[in-house]
Amino acid sequence: MTELSPLILYGPLDNSQAGPVSVDQPVIMGRAASCDVSLDDLQISRCQSRFFRDMEGGLLVEDLGSKNGTYVNSCSITIARLREGDTVRLGDVRFKVVRRAILAGQEPAPRHSANLVKQVDTIPLPGLDSFAGFDGDSTNTASVDLFQSNSHRLTILFSLSRLLQEFREPDAMLNAVSDHLMILLEGDITAILMLDAHQELQPRAMRYRNVSDPRDFTLPPALVKQVIEDRCAVIVSEPQPRSSDAPSWRGPIIAVPIIIGHQVQGLLCVCQQHTRSYFSEADLDLLYVAASLLGPALRNVELAHQKAQHLAELESAHKQLIATQEKLIHTEKLAVLGQFASGILHEVQNHLSPLALADFIAHEYPEADDIQEMTELVIEARERIMELVNELRYFASGKAPELDLEVCDLSHIVRQVIRFTRHDARLQRVRVHIEDNGRIPVFVDNGRIRQVLINLVCNAADAIQGPNGRIAIKVLCEQEEAIVQIRDNGEGIPKAIQPMIFTPFFTTKGDGGLGLGLDICQRIAKEHQGRLTFTSVLGEGTVFRLSLPLHQEPG
Repeated sequence: MTELSPLILYGPLDNSQAGPVSVDQPVIMGRAASCDVSLDDLQISRCQSRFFRDMEGGLLVEDLGSKNGTYVNSCSITIARLREGDTVRLGDVRFKVVRRAILAGQEPAPRHSANLVKQVDTIPLPGLDSFAGFDGDSTNTASVDLFQSNSHRLTILFSLSRLLQEFREPDAMLNAVSDHLMILLEGDITAILMLDAHQELQPRAMRYRNVSDPRDFTLPPALVKQVIEDRCAVIVSEPQPRSSDAPSWRGPIIAVPIIIGHQVQGLLCVCQQHTRSYFSEADLDLLYVAASLLGPALRNVELAHQKAQHLAELESAHKQLIATQEKLIHTEKLAVLGQFASGILHEVQNHLSPLALADFIAHEYPEADDIQEMTELVIEARERIMELVNELRYFASGKAPELDLEVCDLSHIVRQVIRFTRHDARLQRVRVHIEDNGRIPVFVDNGRIRQVLINLVCNAADAIQGPNGRIAIKVLCEQEEAIVQIRDNGEGIPKAIQPMIFTPFFTTKGDGGLGLGLDICQRIAKEHQGRLTFTSVLGEGTVFRLSLPLHQEPG
């Protein structure tokens, strides 16, 4: 008679009544009372599974067409040959395949009552050559057993490979692998610890279940030494004693090194809180396969992460370099502009000397209104030219001129500007309409505010290229602000360049402008605690708004 296999069932797991289940004769499990083993679980069919032995005494399980299926190591089966360490699940009830008790009447001996230590170099990694010895003969029990074992390991290898490929962030990948292994090996804690620059282990991922306080988790120093220094895969099956000097985890532990290249860079372990079942050598080999996949995958993901960080740093450095170059160019332009303004100031003053005759002519013909008006325009133009040259000097030096503040009527300033610009050829081809609400007092530097408004009105005229051009100027009060609104029906400003409108030296006029006008206008507005803003719609026109604090006159 063929000697029976030493493998039997132990369970149900997580049950105080767990014990050995002999399978010397076929055993049918299910919910029905007539089954050899009746299980109280509504997810189990009346006749769920049959356990039996083949001609050589091997232990097999067969699903009897159950509703929810029979699972071996989380894989649904129709019929499967069982190996030591396998977990069989029927509904929520689990059994472990263990060795037969050494003495009659004893509970099954743990699969490894002593610790197991293996050099990782002796652990084979499964490959396609693992099937070379299988000839397809289902009567060859040893061949079938080897085939099933290698198929199981390759399935796990494949599932882990797919899992590792899903992640591009190191911590997320480590957490996912930890969860997967905790379920696969029925652990309570899965931990991944990596060596830091000082060769000290630091936790990178820790996942747990059925554990009240994971901070209580500490690996025995001797185990850590075996895994990290001796490059060994280790099972600690017996509970570890505790001491106040060196407290450590009490339940079974399975741990393997994480090797990247040829160097041990960390440790992967799965732990159980209680000795409800023991880790097997097959579990140890499986965990090392997982660590062998995890090491290179972690290195690749971290390298990709570092590459992305380096690219981001290079991009940031490139932007800073461009900004620095633009700042240097801007500074050089300001220096050239300052030298230019200083150089032409004397020449301009000399060439403006003949315009001083305007004062003499105005004095000689006090009763001639037309002469008085023309001389006023000439004098104002002369002052305007000098103000512009001085403004360039101040702009280049970065200093703000001292304001000559006085209470002025903003509506009157606007009408002065229109009177001054009406002889400009650009404004003679457009219609200018002014709307105001009477006197609007502001405390400003009259000359500098007039300079802003002249610039805005001339820009509005430049924006109008076709016939029927219109510029509408409105002076109004809103809450505590006095506002001048200048609207044109020109082409509008494209959205792409709107953020650069107030940038020094940016111009849309080509050789017709320096790109300083709007920047200077904005600075003057800010010097008066005001704002210069705009809105523009391409094809419809642009509206500029100069907002100044409204002056509260007494009485």
